[in-house]
Amino acid sequence: MKKRTRAVWLFLVITLLIGVFSGSVITVGAVSYSVSVNINGTNIPRLTDYMVIYNNKGSYTNTNVYGYEVVVTAGIVTSLGGNNSYIPTATNSFVVSGHGSSVDWLKENVVIGMRASHTSSKVTFTYDNSTVLMNLEININNMQAAYDSASATYRIIDYSSLSGRITAARASYNALKAAYNADNSYDVEANSASLFAEIKSIVRLCNESSSVEIRGVWIRPTQKTTAAVENYVQQLYNAGINMVCIETLYNS
Repeated sequence: MKKRTRAVWLFLVITLLIGVFSGSVITVGAVSYSVSVNINGTNIPRLTDYMVIYNNKGSYTNTNVYGYEVVVTAGIVTSLGGNNSYIPTATNSFVVSGHGSSVDWLKENVVIGMRASHTSSKVTFTYDNSTVLMNLEININNMQAAYDSASATYRIIDYSSLSGRITAARASYNALKAAYNADNSYDVEANSASLFAEIKSIVRLCNESSSVEIRGVWIRPTQKTTAAVENYVQQLYNAGINMVCIETLYNS
């Protein structure tokens, strides 16, 4: 029993050391962990492979297109990607800007809704149940914006059906949030996959279907029976025709 206990402790120590020496500290929970990475400085030019913090609130990072940025608003990751990002004015807001290998790290480790903080030497991101809820909230807001945009631009979509699905999606989100607030150990991540998929589906359906190329023929029908008509239409279909314009009033 003692040997087994020592083995377990040794495994935990090795796991922690690996995290420290790789530049990432990972705290494991049901759905909770933190990752940290060293930065090259604050409000300095972003050079090759640099990771830079920009925190001059109300201004822009003034970075070029060769990088990737994470916008943190009031301590929460609210945007991923892009350059020359606006730095929010709220307390605990900043932008993490990466280049080269730093871009890879940000893309692999940071998602919308994570909590974020930084010191003069490193930045830390934390993922937990609240991250999932925040991610869901942002996705729901984007879903509503997609629907409103479709309505404002008179797109040809099924408004009635989508409106009902949006209402149901919001109800599902509120139920997840209530379950988490009642019990912080509730596994929001495991119970939100279907809702994420539904939101994605709704957003996709807020766009009109792609237009189809018209390949039509103008015909004066000579067929006398239903079978003959069906046979002729099948021939046209096999030839790639998808529209038939029938002359119903001969010679005008």
